[in-house]
Order: sequence, then structure tokens, then C-alpha cells
Amino acid sequence: MLKSKFCSNAALLLFILISVFPCGAEKWSFSASEVSAGKNRENIILNGNARVESDDIKIRANNLELGGEDYNRITGGGNVILEKKQDSIIVSCQRFEYDRDNGIIHFRRQVEFTDEEENIVIRCESMELFENEDIVIMQVAVRLIKDDTICRGEFASFNQKDNILEISGKPVIWRNEDKYQANLITVNLDTDDIAMEGAVSGALTTENKESNDSDIDDSGAESPADADDSVESGKDKPGKDKSSKDKSGKDKSGRAESRLDEPAAGED
Repeated sequence: MLKSKFCSNAALLLFILISVFPCGAEKWSFSASEVSAGKNRENIILNGNARVESDDIKIRANNLELGGEDYNRITGGGNVILEKKQDSIIVSCQRFEYDRDNGIIHFRRQVEFTDEEENIVIRCESMELFENEDIVIMQVAVRLIKDDTICRGEFASFNQKDNILEISGKPVIWRNEDKYQANLITVNLDTDDIAMEGAVSGALTTENKESNDSDIDDSGAESPADADDSVESGKDKPGKDKSSKDKSGKDKSGRAESRLDEPAAGED
């Protein structure tokens, strides 16, 4: 009985190998804790530590299914990790579908795209990767991080050949301590150039220059810090010229205050 079952499983695995990877086609290998075939053996189902691999792509997931004509469609779910070896790209998600004929990969739920060569990390809820065009389309809660640049929006497209990112859907970009907003933002990730269209706004941070010799400027006006201390104590600082304040009691030092809007804590 055991020998018969073993022979049956061996025959099934041999059939799978011949059917999924016919001579002259792209070579793929697979492994899983359990392997089963659907009705008429049109679908191959891999359950438990499932893995499918070719020369360029490695896919791992809790479960994978190969179907369609010549098994040109691969779907899977549960802790999916797809690795494109030649491009040093890794994508993780919870659901995915790979159309091998058209070179389109759909990723869904908790998607994270990492380009290790370009040092780019993208997170979103829905992503389409077009292999033939080297285009990535992202939707819903898109976040991109590259070096000191952080981008946020609801929709984005990333041209991998030109390294150009376009963001729409209330896009915001933070770079160092600066912030930019517009209806459409285009970023060249090679040159760090930013182009903005429609309802453009931003906030830039500048550096304040302070005298090293004295808190008093050339006009004899006290510094903003001294003025704040005087207001808090209700008394004028000894040795300071009261004429440094106008009738409204405001400091006339003219020193500008800069303000930075940064992404909220925990924002990815």
C-alpha cells in the first residue's frame, strides 16, 4: 500500500515537472510541503513553504498555484516574497498574481518594493509591475524613501529605466528639512531635481546667523531670547536699552524665525 502511494506521488511529480517545464521553454523548479493537482491536472497547487524559481525570478509564499495554458499564470498568498535576481529587486505582499505571457505582476495588501541597487523602498497597498516596460504603478497610501527624500501620495508611477517618479493624489515630498506640495510632483531620483504642477506650495528652512561677540546687534537692540526673558519676569534686563522695544512692546531686532513641517512620527 505504501509502495503504491509512493509510486503514485512520484508519477504525479514527474508529470508536473514535464508539464510545467517543457523542453525548450524557460526552466523553472519548485518545492513545497504538499503538492496536488486540480481537475484534469490543469492546476498545480503547492501548500506549505511553497517555492517556484527560474533563472531570474524566485517566488516564496505560504501557498502557490500554477495554472492556465502552459502554466503561464502563477498566483499565491500568505507572506509572499518575489525576488528579481538580475535587478536586485525584492517585493513582499500578501497576495499576488503573475501573468508570465504578458510580463505583468500584480501585488496586493501590505506591498513593499525594495530596489537594493538604487537604495529605494516603496510601500503601498496595490502595485503593478510591468516587466517589459520597466514601469511600476502604485496605488493607495504610497510611500517612497530614498536617502534623505520621502514622498507620499495616493497614486504614483516609477520608471525604472529613467529613474523618474511621478506622484499625484495630494502628493507631499520632504527633503532634508524642506517640504513641497502640489497636484503633481515629478522627481528625478538620479539628479534629485523636483518639478511641481498645480497648487504648488512649500516650506523651506533657513539658517539664522547670530553674533558671536554679543547678544546686542549693531542698533543696540536686545536679542529675541533676552526679550522673552524680560516679558516672563515682568522686568527689563539690567544694562539693556529700553528703546529696543517699540510702543507695542515688540522686539525690533528683525530676526526671522524659521519653521519646519516634518512628516508625522511613524510615517513611512
